[in-house]
Amino acid sequence: MSCKALREIVENDKSSKPYIKRKDRVLMEDETTYMVVSNIDNVKGHIFDQLIIVDDSRWMIFEKQEEILDWMKYRLFHSSCVPEEFQIQKYEW
Repeated sequence: MSCKALREIVENDKSSKPYIKRKDRVLMEDETTYMVVSNIDNVKGHIFDQLIIVDDSRWMIFEKQEEILDWMKYRLFHSSCVPEEFQIQKYEW
């Protein structure tokens, strides 16, 4: 579900074009990187400006991935250049 949402988000990004595409990561020409994160090991060492949470209408991700979301929220609030109201977005699939 997240990889499909990633493709859709990239296609809707009008500010830049994809430069390098992989199944779970896309680097845009403006150096924006979109990546799918499925476990906490995938995010260690990365700095995030924005988090787009993808789930269906039940939003079970907040229960199933609580540890990774808490860790990413902590990192966002301490390092993001994006205004706080835009740091975390929900993308319902």
